[in-house]
Amino acid sequence: MLNIVIGDSAGGLFRYKYKLKEEELSDKLLVVRDDLSLGPIKEIDGPSGIRKRAKWLKDFYNGLGQTHYDENLDFDEAFIRTHKTIHKRLDRLNAKGEDVVLWHGPNASDQVALRYLVSIIEVDHIYEVNLDGVDFSQCSEKPYYVRSLGECAPDFLIIFQLGKKRCQLTG
Repeated sequence: MLNIVIGDSAGGLFRYKYKLKEEELSDKLLVVRDDLSLGPIKEIDGPSGIRKRAKWLKDFYNGLGQTHYDENLDFDEAFIRTHKTIHKRLDRLNAKGEDVVLWHGPNASDQVALRYLVSIIEVDHIYEVNLDGVDFSQCSEKPYYVRSLGECAPDFLIIFQLGKKRCQLTG
C-alpha cells in the first residue's frame, strides 16, 4: 500500500512515525512537494507544462524578493525531477494495481493535489484519510481543527489511519 502525503512537513511526520529508511520510502510513501494551489497547473502532466510552472514559480518568488531554492541548484531541473518522481511512482502503482491512501486536509494545497492525483491514479482501490473536521479539543483548552497533516503530532497518524475510507469517485 502506498501512502501519498502533500508537503514536506507531512512527509517528515510520516517518515518519523513509521521510522522509514530511505530505501523503504519509494515503496510506502510518496511526498508531493509542490503546492499546486499556487501558480499555473495547465498541462503539468507533460514536460512543457512543468517547465512553464517552474518558470512561473521562480519568477514569482524572485518578484517577492525570496528564493525558496538553493542558489547552487538548478531550480527548473529540481522541480522537473520532483514531478518525474511522482509520475514514475504512480506509473508503478498503476501497473501493479496496488492500493493507495491519500492523506489530505481541508486546505487549498491539499485539495488541488487530491483532485490532480485522483485524475492520474488508475487503480480501483483508492482510500483517503480526510482531516477535515478532526477536532483536537481534547488536546487543547480551545477548539482546534487541523488544516494539514503536517500540523499533527506523530501519534495521531494511527488514529487517522483507522478512519480511512474508500474514495467515492464519480464521473
